Amino acid sequence: MSRSSDTGIASANDPVHARRLTLFTAFLFTFIVAQILGAELLYFMGATFLSLTIIAWVLGRASLRSVTVERFFPSQTREGETIHICFRVTLRGKLPRLFVSLQDTLPEWIVPADGRETHIVPILIPNRPVDIYQTVMAAKRGHYKVGPAVIVSNDPLGLFSAPSARSAPCEITVFPSTIPVRSVGSTPGGETGMNPYQSVNVKASGPDFHGVREYVPNDELRRIHWKSTAHHGTFSVIEFEDTLAADTTVLLDIDSETQGGEGLLSTLETGIKIAATLVEFAARHGVPVRLVADDERLPQPQFGWDAYHERHLMETLARMEAKENSSLSTLADEHRLWYSPGSCFVVISARASQELVAVCSMMARQGCATTCFLLDAAAFDQWAAPERKEQRAKGGPNRLNIPRRDSRAVAETATQLMDAGVNAKVIRPDTDLTNAIEGL
Repeated sequence: MSRSSDTGIASANDPVHARRLTLFTAFLFTFIVAQILGAELLYFMGATFLSLTIIAWVLGRASLRSVTVERFFPSQTREGETIHICFRVTLRGKLPRLFVSLQDTLPEWIVPADGRETHIVPILIPNRPVDIYQTVMAAKRGHYKVGPAVIVSNDPLGLFSAPSARSAPCEITVFPSTIPVRSVGSTPGGETGMNPYQSVNVKASGPDFHGVREYVPNDELRRIHWKSTAHHGTFSVIEFEDTLAADTTVLLDIDSETQGGEGLLSTLETGIKIAATLVEFAARHGVPVRLVADDERLPQPQFGWDAYHERHLMETLARMEAKENSSLSTLADEHRLWYSPGSCFVVISARASQELVAVCSMMARQGCATTCFLLDAAAFDQWAAPERKEQRAKGGPNRLNIPRRDSRAVAETATQLMDAGVNAKVIRPDTDLTNAIEGL
């Protein structure tokens, strides 16, 4: 979606339009009077008015042929961050140009941070580049085409505005934003004093003895090591650390028929944000992680923990879209040999059905520490914009033949998951995602 407008079309109240109308009226009036009076001089005056209009139009169109525009901006950013775009406008001709305006063509979710969409260059001097800076915000993750930049210049008489696309479109990938968390589990990263890339627990399978240290305020008295206390004469406490998960698998359900909400406030965007948080946290702390989803960019999900693997998964999440007829059980069956006891298995889905319960229960029976983030699609639908609700009620896009959802089904599914030994977390638009993920 482009917000650029056709600057070459003038309204009735536009002074440029008024000047053109004046010249045309003068030409028509002198021609009529010349016909009545038979005065050859008036014919010449009318031809002069018409010639001025034609010459102005030709000059206005030709004035931008010697103007070049270069765009400099990053090809990747993160959702919610601002980026700076630099346009370098250069005039290659011999005559200066006055009051040249530049307007970029931006997609729907790349918005000007200051609200300015048009930039004015008072004067362009030949072979002296002018830099124009624009700050935009990436409001939503995705892969977008930005541009072309449109230059508009007036003719010397100010009668015509000539828009011209002077730069090729560019592409930008917006990575999903992540949720600030101190830990994913029960212990913050690096609390034990070990290498944080080895000590952060993505899944805790139980506390193990780590050592004895000096007592600090707020330590529990039941953790006092009395033998060391008597030997050193000062209080000492026992310190534990959680056993790390061998690996972490994030299974993301992107079936379009189960999604709810619109735009940023939707189950798809919330699920992708949770997945991005888990992937980033695990990879940056040395825990093998992989992402499983019905996406062609993930044909055979592999475990990894380096920066290249993290970047690949984040770019995949940035480009991911809802997919029709996506089966959660098929995904789980294709990769179930990869799961081993002691692994961390996280499911993110808006599918309140027995299929979800069956998949999570199977992983729990295999000895995986299984967590399910169950997205309440009905609650997200209630938070959607009123016009979107009306559109869906009339059978709008992606909502045809889809039954009305009910939050009671989500509650029942969550109960069944917990009965099967799965850590079920119901996610709604007002849920504190930081606490939900830290309590994984």
